[in-house]
Amino acid sequence: MIETALTLLKDGLAALTDLAAFVEEKSGLPLTITTDAQSATPPCALVLPSRGNYGVNGGAGSCGFSVTLILPFFGGSMSDVLHAVDLLGGGLYRATARAPDGTRLTRVEVGEIEETGDRPGVWAVSFFCEFAY
Repeated sequence: MIETALTLLKDGLAALTDLAAFVEEKSGLPLTITTDAQSATPPCALVLPSRGNYGVNGGAGSCGFSVTLILPFFGGSMSDVLHAVDLLGGGLYRATARAPDGTRLTRVEVGEIEETGDRPGVWAVSFFCEFAY
C-alpha cells in the first residue's frame, strides 16, 4: 500500500505542469522529483516516506510522506515562493489519481517555509501528504 501511495504521489507531482513551468521560469532549471536525498539537486521535490499504519481486521490504513520543495529563487521574493506553494498545495489533490485498490490522497499540509541560511536565495518548503487505504 505504501508503495502504491508513493507512485501516486510522484505521478501527481509530475502532473503539476503549472508548478514545473513556474519553477523553471524563476530558476532557469527544470523541476525534478526524487526519492534520493543524496542526489537531490535544486530545484526539486524530495519525497520521503515518513509514517504508515496498516489496518487490522479489515480496518483502514494510512501513510504519510514528507515532501520538501527546494527552490533556488535567487532573485525571487517571498511572493514567488508562496505562489509555488499555492501551485503545489492547491493542485496536488486534483492531480493525484486514486488507485484501483482505493489508495487515495486525503491531506496536503504545508509546514515550514524558510530561506536556507548557508545559501541565500534558496528556499525549502516542507509539506506533509497523507494517503488512506
